[in-house]
Amino acid sequence: IRTDLVQDNPAAALLTGAGRSSLLVLGSHHRGILAGAMLGSVGQDVLPLARIPVCVVPHTGTAR
Repeated sequence: IRTDLVQDNPAAALLTGAGRSSLLVLGSHHRGILAGAMLGSVGQDVLPLARIPVCVVPHTGTAR
């Protein structure tokens, strides 16, 4: 696991960082009502362009 701090568009930063990775993990907040019901705007921007597998982890509604 590696942490990088980048100043860029979130989707662009994730896709750039994903070039060095074998899996990209995104969180989902379930705020949309139609197509965005499972993905936020960043996820919708990342998925069609990702060249590696993407795992979307749903928000469970509980804070830890």
